[in-house]
Amino acid sequence: MVRLAIDTTSGFVQIALDLRGKIFVKKSDHDNAQAEEVAVLLQGLLKESGVSMREVEEVFCLVGPGSFTGLRVGVAFVKGLVLGSDIKVVPVTNFHFYLANYLIEFKVYENADVLINCGKNKEEFFCQTISSKFSNTKKAKIISYDQVTKFKSKNLVLGDFDKLIAQPDENFFASQYKSLNIENIFKLPDLSDEYTFEPLYIRPTYVT
Repeated sequence: MVRLAIDTTSGFVQIALDLRGKIFVKKSDHDNAQAEEVAVLLQGLLKESGVSMREVEEVFCLVGPGSFTGLRVGVAFVKGLVLGSDIKVVPVTNFHFYLANYLIEFKVYENADVLINCGKNKEEFFCQTISSKFSNTKKAKIISYDQVTKFKSKNLVLGDFDKLIAQPDENFFASQYKSLNIENIFKLPDLSDEYTFEPLYIRPTYVT
C-alpha cells in the first residue's frame, strides 16, 4: 500500500510517503508559507520516491487544532488532490499526531491526556483525552496555564510547552511541534470514523 501524510497545521509544512514500508519525508524551510510550499514539497516527494499519485491509496491529513489558515490550506489541498479518484482520506487530529509520537516511546493501552499549547505567548492549552482504542472520551476543550501546572494524569502528552511543570510519576512525553515525526502517523489505526474531513476549530473563528 502507498500512503501519504500531509501536515500544514503549523507554520511549516511536512509531508511523508509510505511506499510499502519505505518512508520518504519532506519538510519546508520557511514558516507561514503553507499554500506556496505544500504542492512543491509533494511534487519533490513523489519524484524522489518514484511514485505517481495514481498509486497512492490513502492520504492522512492533519485537521487541527492549529493555524486557522494552515488548516484551511491543508484540507482544501487534499480535497483537490483526491477529487475524482478512489483515494481514501483519513482525517487525523493534532492530538492523535502527538499521541502517535508518544506511543513510539511508551506502549500505552490506557487513556492518555494530550495538551497542546494554543499558540505563542498564550497561557492556554487545547486538551483532549483519548482512549486506548484511540477514540475521544470527552470533547476537546481549552484550559488555562494554572490548570496545566496542576494537571494530574497517568499518561500525559504535553505539546509546545516551554515552562516548567512538575513531571508526573508515570509516562510523560513533552515535545515541541517541529520535533514530531510525521511518518509516525502511519502507525495509527484507521481513524476515518472519528472526524469529518473538515478543519477542527476548538476556539471559534473570528474576523478582524
